[in-house]
Amino acid sequence: RKHHHGDYDDDGPPRNPITQAAAWVDAGGNFTRHTLTWTGSGMNVPPGVGTAAASAAIDGELYPGSFSTLEGGGAALGVYGAYQHAMGLGIAVPGANVTAPIKQDFYEIGARYRVVVGKTSSVAFGAAYWRRTYIADRSNLMMATLDTPDISYTAVAPGISARIAAGPKVGLVLQADVPLMLDGGPIVKGSGYGAATILAFDLAAGLQILLAPHVALQLRGDFNRDAFSFAAKAQSQ
Repeated sequence: RKHHHGDYDDDGPPRNPITQAAAWVDAGGNFTRHTLTWTGSGMNVPPGVGTAAASAAIDGELYPGSFSTLEGGGAALGVYGAYQHAMGLGIAVPGANVTAPIKQDFYEIGARYRVVVGKTSSVAFGAAYWRRTYIADRSNLMMATLDTPDISYTAVAPGISARIAAGPKVGLVLQADVPLMLDGGPIVKGSGYGAATILAFDLAAGLQILLAPHVALQLRGDFNRDAFSFAAKAQSQ
């Protein structure tokens, strides 16, 4: 991913351009794998499912009051957002010579309050409106049956993001979000597997490497887990 940001104070020493930027945007690609597994009792536990595809992604963060200074509450207030879309994703239907296209998207938008730590690091706290979907197009399956649930999560996600200088031109990025689910989509409806309690978390870690005054390369890995406990107690994801 390539990275662009604002990085200097007018009335003081230069801030760290990686960890204390006033604005940045990342755009690029990644590799995404979605895995659905089950544990349960009885003979009707659904099969596991795994899909993988390349994804396009963009995310960014803006602190409008911090372009000239990092001091004060106005400089600490910011907004952020992210969007990711899997391209060309599909799943082969067992026992049938047909593939169902999958729409897999993720986005979030929220606000953060950033605290500057020393001269080289920062920690931001906030919350976002959070949405993730994984929906199969069954319109051309004819008589074939795809035994995997669709999901369309919506949540309010409190989170924390830390940026720590690991060198003059390298920053460590750590992020954790805890989505508090508002809706699980079709999987928790009567036509799916019924009501469930959902516990979820998202983790991310990576490096940002400064290539030029306003350009950096980001290398990052993300891990997301959503655990269901269905009311019928017959199975759980």
